[in-house]
Amino acid sequence: MLATMNIFFPPNPIDVETIHGPGLVIYIMPMDSFANDIWCVANKKDGQLRHYETIQLKLMPNYTLGIRPK
Repeated sequence: MLATMNIFFPPNPIDVETIHGPGLVIYIMPMDSFANDIWCVANKKDGQLRHYETIQLKLMPNYTLGIRPK
């Protein structure tokens, strides 16, 4: 039996905050239902690509998507 891997490429940039600073999501690899998804993020300061789990990220405010600061 072959395993398949799905990768989601967001059609619009998703701004996130990471432990390394702000970044843009390049793609998301969904994991199984008992694990966090893996996010590939390009750092805005140094361009470094890093992978994070969902719980390591915070969405930045985005008024177009309705994500507003409190």
